[in-house]
Amino acid sequence: MISGLPIDAWVLLFCAVGLGLGLEVAFYRAQKRRITSKHREPSQDEVGTG
Repeated sequence: MISGLPIDAWVLLFCAVGLGLGLEVAFYRAQKRRITSKHREPSQDEVGTG
């Protein structure tokens, strides 16, 4: 059933899957970068007064 699809349908399927995975990876990397940048900021506990 699936193997009988025309080439246009295959191209659209691969484009949709690739775009979806690309967006997932971009979102994951952005979230990871945001978490690590928040974690690297020194908090008031780490900055001693003397």
